[in-house]
Formats: sequence, structure tokens, C-alpha cells
Amino acid sequence: MAGGVFIGAGLIHTLADSASLYGQLMPGLDFPIWAATAGLSVMFLQTVRR
Repeated sequence: MAGGVFIGAGLIHTLADSASLYGQLMPGLDFPIWAATAGLSVMFLQTVRR
């Protein structure tokens, strides 16, 4: 359970930074790729855990 807490805290604290960095790298992109990447990462971690 402690591992999940650390992973969750790490993801939550890096989301704001990743949103701003993706905005600087790809200013014309309308899709929030940073949120999709975070969601896919969480799903991947859930499948690895099982």
C-alpha cells in the first residue's frame, strides 16, 4: 500500500509540470496528451501489479 501512495504522490506532483512542458513543446496541439500519458501510466501500473 505504501508503494501506491508514493506512486500516486509522484504522479500528482508531476502533472502540473508536465502540462506546462507539453504546452511549451507542442503549442498547437488541442488534445491534452499529458493527461492521456498519465492515465495510460496508471493503467499500465495496475496491470503490472496484478
